[in-house]
Amino acid sequence: MAKKKKSPPPAAEASSEDNLPKKKAGRFSKLRAILLNRSFLIVTVTLLVPVLAALGVFQSLEYSVSNQYFQLRGPIAHSEDIIIVAIDDESFQQTGLQWPWPRDYIAKIVAGISAGKPKAISIDAFFFEPSNDKASIEVSGADVQKISGGTMTSEQLIAALSTIGMSVESEGGNFKLTVDAGQAQDKVFAGALAEAGNVILNSEINVDNSGGASIERYIQPIDILKDAAYLTAAANFTADADGFVRRFPMFVVSKRDKQAHYTWPAMTAFTYMGQALPTQMRATGNVTIGTGPDKTVATLRSGFFNINFRGPAKTYRYIPAYQIPIGDHPPETFTDKIVLIGATSPSLQDIWPTPYLSRTNSTQTPGVEVGAHAIDTILHGDYIITYPVNMGALIALIVGLLAVALTRIEKLAIGLALLAVLIVGYLAGSYFLFTQFNTVVAVAGPLVAMVLSYAVPTVERAAAEAKKRQEIKGAFSAYLSPAMVEIVAKDPSKLQLGGEEREMTILFSDIRGFSGISELFDAHGLVGYINKFLTPMTNVIQDHKGTIDKYVGDCIMAFWNAPLDDVEHATNACACAVALNRLLAPLNVTFKAAADAAGRKHLQLRAGIGMNTGPTVVGNMGSDTRFNYTVMGDSVNVASRLESSSKQYGIVLVVGETTRALAPQFAALEIDKVVVKGKTEALHSFTLLGEPDIALTPEFKKLEEAHIEMLRLFRSQDWEGANAKITECRGLEPEGLCVEPGVGLGKLYDMYADRIVHYIEEPPGADWDGSYHAKEK
Repeated sequence: MAKKKKSPPPAAEASSEDNLPKKKAGRFSKLRAILLNRSFLIVTVTLLVPVLAALGVFQSLEYSVSNQYFQLRGPIAHSEDIIIVAIDDESFQQTGLQWPWPRDYIAKIVAGISAGKPKAISIDAFFFEPSNDKASIEVSGADVQKISGGTMTSEQLIAALSTIGMSVESEGGNFKLTVDAGQAQDKVFAGALAEAGNVILNSEINVDNSGGASIERYIQPIDILKDAAYLTAAANFTADADGFVRRFPMFVVSKRDKQAHYTWPAMTAFTYMGQALPTQMRATGNVTIGTGPDKTVATLRSGFFNINFRGPAKTYRYIPAYQIPIGDHPPETFTDKIVLIGATSPSLQDIWPTPYLSRTNSTQTPGVEVGAHAIDTILHGDYIITYPVNMGALIALIVGLLAVALTRIEKLAIGLALLAVLIVGYLAGSYFLFTQFNTVVAVAGPLVAMVLSYAVPTVERAAAEAKKRQEIKGAFSAYLSPAMVEIVAKDPSKLQLGGEEREMTILFSDIRGFSGISELFDAHGLVGYINKFLTPMTNVIQDHKGTIDKYVGDCIMAFWNAPLDDVEHATNACACAVALNRLLAPLNVTFKAAADAAGRKHLQLRAGIGMNTGPTVVGNMGSDTRFNYTVMGDSVNVASRLESSSKQYGIVLVVGETTRALAPQFAALEIDKVVVKGKTEALHSFTLLGEPDIALTPEFKKLEEAHIEMLRLFRSQDWEGANAKITECRGLEPEGLCVEPGVGLGKLYDMYADRIVHYIEEPPGADWDGSYHAKEK
């Protein structure tokens, strides 16, 4: 028994799991659409850069721009009252001493400077520990007895020497006597400080995290030196994130006692100006130095102020420290000056990059000279003014919106030019603020905002336009010539899609006797024949700025003045029609040769053309899912009827009255005045017979005059005169007209002769206007 075939199971409904990929794809598509939405991109980019600026993302770039501005500005005037006594390599070489130097030697330097009565001396070095210099001598036991007069035992002598700060070691009857020279040096140094009366020593506030807990320490010089010094001041300062020094604290606030301690540049400036120290300070706020508004320091967070660096390293006068004790500089050198003593040797590792550091000037600035610039800034009151990052974010938002506004400009070159003006203007303005008002505004963030806010929408628009151009090319490549497609793609504004009414010229072309030709070929051969006919015909139409509407079998429909504007649409259409007719002769030669080679009968290729000009509606028409770029309207129907009428008249090119009026330069004759079925107004039609050159020939002019007279006589019902003119016209037909070979205008004149016979038998009446009422459409 044969097995019964099982019917296929019904398709199972998709489970929720099966739908997951589709759901994900749908969500991804929606997300992608949102992310690529132009408005979303503009808002995101415009807001993103200010947010990043507020978070300090561009701070390193801002630092670099600030450096460039200092370098472009170049050195500015500095105080000649600031002198740096340098602890440099030359001093090490000349003295043979290593750092730290003996304090009695430093005392000589201070004494040599103070002899000139400077207004302030500041030593940028730490003296947090007593000097540990010691001096030792060895003496024999006999010598010790001589010193004591033989009255003291060794034990008694050791005890006595210990009371005056000398330690004694005995071995084998000999003694090693060691004197603590450091204490003596500290005393000498303290004496020099006290004698000078205006020396400022460094202190430091630091935090020790080594024990797991943060312990703040305020470290000062040893008591003997602190008491002898005029003041002690904090030496704390911090480099920026890029390692450059741009600011200095006016004071340092102790977290332990909440007290603010002035830094040594501030103390030095106060001392130089003879001003009492302000007692009220805040971590942020103003500190008044001297009198007048120009002596107010607007400190930053934690009491810092921005240094207006006067120039690169060695802007100020350097004097090697070793030259002071040996008297190389008279005391008057330091009179009423600020003298800063500090390390300038790279080996002491107190050198810093400042805004003037560049590829062409790689010398870093010693810390003591950084302090000199800070002092000079205080004295001049020309602090560099900066704003919080939030202000930079706001500026980035404003200029970003301006850049977005520029994207509304259609022409890219103009938009880019205005963007360049905006960028250059902003850079110039920011540099002007820096050089004239010592003000630094955010530059990197706003520049990024301007570039991105313009670039992203512009790139998105370019991508959208490129996509649109590709769509246009795809949509119109079948209708227009490649050159015309490129014009439309490059400038879509020339293209107006959708239902639009405009004056256009419509052309219909149809092969005559196509049924007989089709019988000579099989289906494949017929397609090849039609393609060989339509291809050159299409090229001619597109070469004359025509748009192919459609192919219907052997029929071509084309139009002019859409999608591109063509003010000469009637002229171009007429020139095209003449060229199409001229093309038939070489095509017939080709087709006959092919037929002869194939042993096939050849039928002469003939084609009729009808054209009309008038108002039409052009655009994408059809259903929601399938449509065509085409034309509609009564003018289109008339063009089709004119093509059909060409067979009745035995001519090949028929044009409407408006077409003829818009292209009067071509050789043409009026054919008829017909009232078609369903219409009340007569339609004038003309036969297009050749190019403008033919219209100017004497032969054609004679024919034209005779033809016009024939129509006048005919419409005035002078049948005999009209017949005579018909005979005359037959003999005046010149060579080279666009007519059917072997037929010429003969069939047209035969038609008029037949009508005369008809009207003689059945007169049209006295009110006849010369029109012919067609029985069929």
